[in-house]
This record gives sequence, C-alpha cells and structure tokens, in this order.
Amino acid sequence: MACLTGRRGDKAALRNAGVSGPAARILGRGPCPARLEPAGCAIHRLVGDNDQGLLIEPADQFEGQLTATKIVDKKTKKRQHSLNEIDFHSVKFVCFERVLRQMAKKLNKNDIYGVIPPLVSTFGPNGDLDLRLFEKELEFMEQVGIDLAVIGGSTGSGDELSIDELGALIETATRKSKIHIIAGVITTTTPDAIKRGQVARDAGAEALMVGPPIYTTPSDDGLDGFLTDVNEATGLGIIYYNHFFNPASVMQRVAHLPGVICLKEVALEPVAQLVQTVGDRVAIAAGADAVNIASFMLGAVASISGINTVIPAQYREIFAAHEANDYRKGRQLTEKIAPLAREMIKGVNFPARVKFAINLLGREVGPPRKPSGNLAKVDQENIIAALKHAELLK
Repeated sequence: MACLTGRRGDKAALRNAGVSGPAARILGRGPCPARLEPAGCAIHRLVGDNDQGLLIEPADQFEGQLTATKIVDKKTKKRQHSLNEIDFHSVKFVCFERVLRQMAKKLNKNDIYGVIPPLVSTFGPNGDLDLRLFEKELEFMEQVGIDLAVIGGSTGSGDELSIDELGALIETATRKSKIHIIAGVITTTTPDAIKRGQVARDAGAEALMVGPPIYTTPSDDGLDGFLTDVNEATGLGIIYYNHFFNPASVMQRVAHLPGVICLKEVALEPVAQLVQTVGDRVAIAAGADAVNIASFMLGAVASISGINTVIPAQYREIFAAHEANDYRKGRQLTEKIAPLAREMIKGVNFPARVKFAINLLGREVGPPRKPSGNLAKVDQENIIAALKHAELLK
C-alpha cells in the first residue's frame, strides 16, 4: 500500500511510489496525503484535509463499484453521507482516476427531472474563456435552486469550444458549485465525440447530451453506432438531443440503445408520442421553449431549454405550477415569458441573443465568441420589449 503526497498531475510522485499505468494520476490540490492500493484493490483509507475530516473505509474489495463504503466523520464517528454525495473537490485526496470515476455519481433516467438550464460559456473581449464570470453564473444558478445543468450545449456555444475548454468549464463547475453537470457533445466524428466525453467525464460530468454529428447525416446504423460507441467509451448515460428534427421513429429506435437515458425533443407534438411509446424506458425532456408547459402536461419530465438559462427562477415557477396541476397558473406564467422565449430561439445570431438578454438582466456573462454578436437594432429592441412584457425590465 502506498502513501502518496503530490500535486495534481504529478506522475513522478506516482512512479516513486511504485504506481504506474494510464489510469494513475494525482487528483485534488496539494499536499493531499492518502493511503491507497492499485486500482482493482481495496481502498483502505482516503483522508481529506477539510474541516469535516471525512474518512472513507470500504468494507469490501473494489471490483467496479464501492457499494459497501462507509463515510465516517473522524470527530463524531457517525455515518455522514452516501458515497455519491461526497464533494471530492472539498475533500482533497490522492487517488487513481479510475477509482474516482467509479465513485462519482452517474445520472440515470430518474435523475433527469425539472428545469435544466444549458449554461452559457463565458468569454472575455478577446474570445478566451473567462472562468471568473462563469463562477458568478454558477453562483447565481445555485441561488435560484438549480442543481442540474448542461455545459457545452448549443446555448453554451458547444460547437465553438475546444476539448480543453469544455473540460475547464466542467471542472470549474464541479469544483466551485454543487450543481450536477451534463456535458454537451457537439461535433462531427466519433473519435472527437469520444474524446470530448472522456474529458468531460474526468472533469466531473455525470452524463452526456449528444446530438447527431453536425454537417453530415449518417445512416441509421451509423447514428446508432455513434451513440453506442460514445456510451461504451465513457461509461456515461446519453441524452440524445434531437436538434435535427429526426422523426419520432428515429427517436424511438434510439431510446432502445444501451446507455440512452433521455430523449430531448424540441417539437411539441412528438413529445406525446415519445412519452406514450418509450417513456417507460427513457426520460423525455422538452426543448420547446415557449410552450414547455404543454410538454409537461403531455408527460415530459424535464425541460432543457435556452430560456431556462435566461430566467431559471421564472421557469421553475412554471414547472412548480405543473407539479401542482395548476395549469391555469402555468399558462399565465408562460404567457408572460413566451415573447422572450420566442426571441431566444431565433436562429440568427444565436446564442448572442441569449447573452444579450442575460447581460441586460444584470448578470455579466461576457460577449459571444466571434463571428456571433453585433445584434441588429431591431433584435435588441424586440428582446428589450419581451423582457419588459415579462416584467423583468422597467
């Protein structure tokens, strides 16, 4: 058994302790001592250096999962949490990447529920990521009750992000917040999708939202293989994002693929068909921003929409009205925000219009990445009018 001390990514410390292999790396920030055995063996002790002093003591051998793990507070000796509830970024430790991934929570169909914002990616004036602004947006989302969000979706400029940028945003979210993260995968090829998914997983993402390859239209077998390969390579559940308006027959077929936990449907009528035919197998999430209350009534269990990112508190009120079966209230709330939602989903200069609205609301999220931006005056006026209609601007 090795006792290691080192900095994040310090391969030398691992080699000096006689530990090697592609799965080995130091996690956390550091000095962060811990006792461990090679991946595949029992982890006898992981000691954090935070104030609560969590001690992890598995009762059984590690063989794919740590199902018998106890988490004990060193002061009180009382059980504190289930394994999936540990904040691994506040409990600093040294471990194997492979072991950490097995400990981390992975979302299933029952976890896809409620209002899920696809977060914007924050850029500075030169187009580089501004993680300081991103941390502020994470803080705001937590304050209004968001506990599950997407990073790298279309609202989050996922097609504009490099693999490293996607990883940096996810790592910031998992380190600076308690929000569970779904990573968007928007790309052209299977190898790139796999790499993005693996980097997202290692940064702390708990599921992937994957759309069909952009710029190409694969065959049925090609699409199925694309989704299956990404799931097998990452071990994370797949939310299939129907942003190319696949017919319901394609969505139904995708729902039966291993690893698919949710379908995001952007049109209203197919929501009912999918709920009725495959709703027992996968979660159905709505993406019809202006009429999601109708999607909820038809059986959708979640909303993944750009409007959720602009006004998450207001959309949570709409979902709460649905949960209370108060559809009169839900319709009234929807009528207030519907003009804004329609402005947000226009394809021209998206997601620049989303950032324009958020910045007007007083949350600084930076400019869009060029060539997006420079909203036409009429677009600016329409968004301002919609915000006033929603009583969000005077």
